[in-house]
Amino acid sequence: MLIEHVAGNEWHRSRLQGKVGDQPVENTSRAYEFNTTSKHVEVWIDVPDTLDMYEARLYPMANPSREMGVLLNGVPLAWEPGLYGNRSGIYGGYNLDSRGFRLPDAMASCEFPGEDMLINYTSPDDGNILYHLVLIGEHGVGDVNFRVKTDFKAPTLNMSNPPVTAFSNDQTTLVAVSKDDQSGMKQVRLDYTTTDGAVWSSISMTPHQNQTYIGTIPGQPAGTTVKYKVRASDIVENYAELQSSYVVKDPTNLTCSLSNSTLHFGEETTIYGSVSHGGATITLNYTYNEMTESKLVYSDSHGDYSQIYRPNMTGLWTVVATWAGNNSCFAASSQNVNFSVSKCYTSVNCSVSDKEITIGETIAVVGWVEPVFENMELMVVYQHPNGSLLKERVDIQSNGTFITDFKPESIGLWHAQVQLQGDNLRYNSSYSSLETFHVNDTWIERYKFYMIGGVIGLVGIVILYMKRYRGR
Repeated sequence: MLIEHVAGNEWHRSRLQGKVGDQPVENTSRAYEFNTTSKHVEVWIDVPDTLDMYEARLYPMANPSREMGVLLNGVPLAWEPGLYGNRSGIYGGYNLDSRGFRLPDAMASCEFPGEDMLINYTSPDDGNILYHLVLIGEHGVGDVNFRVKTDFKAPTLNMSNPPVTAFSNDQTTLVAVSKDDQSGMKQVRLDYTTTDGAVWSSISMTPHQNQTYIGTIPGQPAGTTVKYKVRASDIVENYAELQSSYVVKDPTNLTCSLSNSTLHFGEETTIYGSVSHGGATITLNYTYNEMTESKLVYSDSHGDYSQIYRPNMTGLWTVVATWAGNNSCFAASSQNVNFSVSKCYTSVNCSVSDKEITIGETIAVVGWVEPVFENMELMVVYQHPNGSLLKERVDIQSNGTFITDFKPESIGLWHAQVQLQGDNLRYNSSYSSLETFHVNDTWIERYKFYMIGGVIGLVGIVILYMKRYRGR
């Protein structure tokens, strides 16, 4: 028995002639074979208007994995009893008789000339199954086109950098990557709508190298939402589809600058800039470490804005301007702008009331500090003639002046210096110049040896004189 083997997933042509006088003629019935490992099989039959088909049938004829038929060079051969109409389960029963056996779920019939047919069959068994396809004409004559579909895997489809935004009136290019390793690609189509699906436009995407397909959507006015679908189909009408959208708006330019980027604590800086759309509400985000403070500022009709800001911490700050956008204009952010805030300089001045005092007397240390701030800590450090240090806390008046008295307990050369202690946040420490003073002993202590010597000398003179007087 000779039978034509047909490849799957390709179109084939068969010349058929219906019965004559209710009797089959030479081309009333035609048979073909094919094999596939796909459990699901579809046979598409395109019938010309000049022909009325009787039936199309599928007969599973071999499945070596089920011990039905054998393999020859990897191709199953028909189970021989089945060629004579014998059956075993779903296998066999092959015949060309219009009144012969057919599998009810593996056949299709025609009701009128030109009616296309479809056999949609799924085998209960796995394996490399050999089928016989039988086409039987009823009336008329014509060429039947048929295709055995065994490829049901959709092409792969991905978008390369799909757009999510576009500027007004700019064309938008979409790049799809699609391939089909079995039947081969048929086309990739791009459909898009700017009316939320009320009206769709279609573009056939142009194939390029590396399985890429390119399609271009014309520029649209600001405020438009473009929805699109990319559909990739292969030769046997399997398809994959991706859907997405993008918005079309006008671009926004937003700038941000500073009047002064180096501040001392308590000073202000002016943040200023412009936005390309007048009347916008700008958000200025001030960031210090991980803390952010947001403030609003309103641009004028020309888009210019400014804001005065006084930072409350020392260190490195960053400010950035942002705008949320609207229906026709994109949101925007400026570049980050940095500024630093340093501690304020302080100064302390002092003097001593006397450069020399006598032990037991008091010396005054007077002076002033600037600026005056809360919780100031002022310390006078006295250096003893032996090098040791004495520290004394001093109260500061509201005008920044101070005065303190000190009674040294030792004679010699003393030093005094005032130290202003800064804080961790706002103010630096500072030190006065070093003041010196001398502490003298009392005059009695200083001249007592001379006095004693003088008295002894005077007594000696008196005694000598008296001796001489008595000797006379």
